[in-house]
Amino acid sequence: MVVLRRLLRQSTLQMAQAVSSKDSGRNDEFIKMLESMGASVATLGTSIEQMKTSLESSNDAIAKELSKQDPASTSVGEQAKMASFISDLPDVMGLASKMQEEVSKVSETLQGFMSNPISLSQEMTITPSVSGYCAFTEDGKSYDIPAGFIFPQCDLYGAWRHWLTGFPDHKIRNNKNEIIDAPIKPLRLVSLGNVHQSAKKKFKDGWRPILIFMQAEIDQDLDSVPVASIDDAFIKMTYDQAMSALHSKAPNMTSGKNEQKHLTWKVATWSRKIREEQLGPTQGAQHRPVIPLPPAPVVHIVPQQAPVPPQAPIPPPAQFAPPLPVNNMRNNMQIPSIPEMHPDNMHV
Repeated sequence: MVVLRRLLRQSTLQMAQAVSSKDSGRNDEFIKMLESMGASVATLGTSIEQMKTSLESSNDAIAKELSKQDPASTSVGEQAKMASFISDLPDVMGLASKMQEEVSKVSETLQGFMSNPISLSQEMTITPSVSGYCAFTEDGKSYDIPAGFIFPQCDLYGAWRHWLTGFPDHKIRNNKNEIIDAPIKPLRLVSLGNVHQSAKKKFKDGWRPILIFMQAEIDQDLDSVPVASIDDAFIKMTYDQAMSALHSKAPNMTSGKNEQKHLTWKVATWSRKIREEQLGPTQGAQHRPVIPLPPAPVVHIVPQQAPVPPQAPIPPPAQFAPPLPVNNMRNNMQIPSIPEMHPDNMHV
């Protein structure tokens, strides 16, 4: 625990240096360092839980072994020594619980840093609105979530808090290199069109699906609830309502193999799981199972033969003329005789 507190103190000093520096890379390095520390704290918490489970099993085994011994066969002196030994044992379970509390405190502090990263703005105009939240104008377009904003890797309860109340402690560096307050409105009031492209995918796929489902499952109309009146009790009440509906409509997400796993899921994992359960934003509160389409009819296509061109009509067989008679006209013609030329009839 001392090591964790020392790391946290060093991280705070480095954050102050990053704030006072004009180098944007320092801020990015600090955020990556916090992410690494958060992962280490989560691993330590898991180890503590395993240690507690092991100690509980050992205590049960010791108690069973002691119960098997016959007090009559044990001398009074040995019984007194055993009682003194047990009373002098350190409260291991109590120590484990204290360690768990320390880890939780450090985790909350780290989560606070990660939930409110300091964005860097070079050419951005920041305009506070009447509602108290800022509009970030860049290249002539106004955004509710500016360029450079990093969504924290928080659990579902933390994401639900941001859904209801936004990021009231968000800060940003202005064009004068000054760190100023730039609160972001509740995420439920932010449309995708007003999210800068650099943060849009994370918001669309990693946050909105599960949070929209949760909002549809609560009894309260959030549009009629002033943000200033939303306190921890309201957040807890609405969260419990939404989770109760989730357990009912998607029980396999929190039972069976996921009974312990879901306790460590981040909001992005919840959003992915809710899409797999067909309970995403497009379907709202009602679970409409996917109805499979009927199979397409099988059409057997028979290849068609090429059409046979029409045939020309066959002419009738030729009618041959009957043979001419032997005694034809020529034979029947009377050829006049030519008189013989006699010299006496010839005139000179």
